Amino acid sequence: MRLLIPIIFLLTSAFVCSESKPPREYSIRESILNEKVTLKPREWRSWPFTVKEPDSRVNGSFDQGSNNGYPIMFYVTDPESAVTLREKNVGRYNYRSVDSRGSNYARTALKDLDPGDYVFLFHNESETDSISISIRMYLER
Repeated sequence: MRLLIPIIFLLTSAFVCSESKPPREYSIRESILNEKVTLKPREWRSWPFTVKEPDSRVNGSFDQGSNNGYPIMFYVTDPESAVTLREKNVGRYNYRSVDSRGSNYARTALKDLDPGDYVFLFHNESETDSISISIRMYLER
């Protein structure tokens, strides 16, 4: 009886794993943002983009170099929420970067975005310092 429970657990695990789908492969990678910009203190900057096909994902990175004393916050959101995030610092988003104070490099990937209009939104949270960042974002489908 003591061996029966682990055997049932192993058989159940094997069955569940055999039912899972293989990871989706993305064959097309389109650059949608590749810029180096300087954000002034407390500045918000946005770039709109459109997803036309289901099951697309945004993949990319931004690098704030040696300016890791203050975080650059990064969002992917819809155009309406971009306005409320900028004006009131509240709103919906599909993705928000983590606090980057401890790291000068952030990477993100979003899977399964629905077709529609979106906005990349960056915010320099420093009260006094301008921060230069290199941004590279891709749409994969």
